[in-house]
This record gives sequence, C-alpha cells and structure tokens, in this order.
Amino acid sequence: MINFVTLMLLSLFACSDGKGVATLVGTEPDTAEIVDPITWNECGHETGQHPCNFTFLNQHGEEVSLYDYHGKPVLIDMSTMWCSYCAVAAIELTAVKREYENIGLETLILLFENGNREQPHQEDLEYWADMAGTQDNVLSTSTDILNADKDLGWNLAGWPTFYVVDEYMVVRGSLTGFSPEMIRDLIEDSLGAHGAPHGDVN
Repeated sequence: MINFVTLMLLSLFACSDGKGVATLVGTEPDTAEIVDPITWNECGHETGQHPCNFTFLNQHGEEVSLYDYHGKPVLIDMSTMWCSYCAVAAIELTAVKREYENIGLETLILLFENGNREQPHQEDLEYWADMAGTQDNVLSTSTDILNADKDLGWNLAGWPTFYVVDEYMVVRGSLTGFSPEMIRDLIEDSLGAHGAPHGDVN
C-alpha cells in the first residue's frame, strides 16, 4: 500500500516522456446551450469549445465514443500504462466518481500506450480496468488524436492529462499531472460541483 510520503511525492509530478508539465486551466467559459441531437460542425479542445469526437474499443471489445456521454459531465483521463502516476490516478478515479455521483459524473480512461509503448491490446485494457477497480470504459486510444494545436487535436504536455467536459459537450477545464486534491479542484472549478467530503463515500 502506498504510504503518505510516497503519495505526496507522486502528487507533485506527472510522467513527462520528455514533455513539460502544465497546470489547471482556470478560465471560465461562456455557458453553452444544450444541443440535442448533436449538430455542431466545428470542434476544438480549448476551454469553451465542443471537443472533437472519437471512437475506440473498450475493455469489452465494444465501440465507445465521447459523444455517447452527451447529457452527462465526464472526466477524461488520458494516460499510458508505463506511467506510474497514471496508475495511481486511475485508482483514485473510482473514488472520485462515487464522490460526485450527485451530478452524474462519468469517467472515461483513454490509454494511449502499453508498457511497450504500443497502442494497448484487449488484455491491456482488461488489466487496467481490473487494476483501477473500475467498470467504466477504458479505451485503446490512438495517438492520432493528439496535436500541439488544440484546434487540430487534444493537447498533452505530460501524463496523465485530464479534461472535464460538461453535459453539453463543452470543454470546461484541463489538468496535467495528478494529485487527489487537484482532481477534485478541477471538477469543482470546472463544473461548480460539490461532491461528498473526501473519505465520506463508501
């Protein structure tokens, strides 16, 4: 079991793979009207934009798209299997989802690489879901959706990176790196949500 000192050290870093580490995006986007069915023609990944859709296979071999979550807020976890901080974060997401069940928060884990720096296979996804103790979707994700220009793709400065997308499919905030407190701050700052006090959810 990870002791307190180890957890604090992990909370200060992200796996960079030679890239920098960013912090919470704190701009307040304009309120968007819900669009149902989804009809917008433009997408981007800056705060306040509709994110571009993606579709990948989950740990059950089923196709899952981001836009399947339309109508619910979603915390997207972008990770790799070789990143130790990503594993700690994935385990924490199970508790985070329970704490924010009052707003219907969903979590979606995008795995970009396995331990061999390859796109994850089915057994990798199954392992990651089991390790994290989650029944939520863990997707084998292509790096093709990444780009330094957020108008062209999701922008990552390190692993893990998190995005909050609200129920209207609008990007509300992002975070690179991990600590339990920063994840909760991201959700609350992005969605104006208040979860159960940490540790009070069974």
